[in-house]
Amino acid sequence: MKMTRPDKRTARALMVTALAVVGIVVVPAASAQAATGQCVLRITVDIQDAHVSNTCNPRAATDTIVRTSYVGDDPWWDYDDFLFDRRPTAFQDTFVTSKFVFNEDAIGDDEIYTVNVFRRTDGSSYVINSNVVSGSYSF
Repeated sequence: MKMTRPDKRTARALMVTALAVVGIVVVPAASAQAATGQCVLRITVDIQDAHVSNTCNPRAATDTIVRTSYVGDDPWWDYDDFLFDRRPTAFQDTFVTSKFVFNEDAIGDDEIYTVNVFRRTDGSSYVINSNVVSGSYSF
């Protein structure tokens, strides 16, 4: 069966509509994922040292990271233990420190996460917490 000119126009219109619908479905999903932002903390230890990597993806590419606070997670208290601050210059902050700075619980494992403060181009700020890393950072 041969397609006539009106049939070709209809087929083309359907194809353009289908592509537009796919674009509408895909683009917001990608934007929503980027808009949430994420920070991932990794800590590996040897005898005395902790090798630390805190990698962040801000909500927008134009945002800057201002401060990262390292905190001990204490679910049974009303507050968590502040350990120390860093002022990273990039979205991936990697350093080596004594593992004992992460020893925030007297008994048992220590639970560490970061509180990352970002600044938007309009001057407002927001916070993204990282994942919690558990380990034994004592003797």
